Amino acid sequence: MRYYPGGCTTQSIVMRSKSGTVRMIEAYHRLSKLNEYSAIDFTGDTNAAYPLP
Repeated sequence: MRYYPGGCTTQSIVMRSKSGTVRMIEAYHRLSKLNEYSAIDFTGDTNAAYPLP
């Protein structure tokens, strides 16, 4: 997970066992949009430091 102002990115690897097909998925998550659908507040602490890469 990498954090950016207003969101974060995640990376996933999916492998199908029968054929061995591998997919790499990278997704960007906008926290403003997530807040519209979630009961959890994702705005966070504005004074908190971002995690190290």
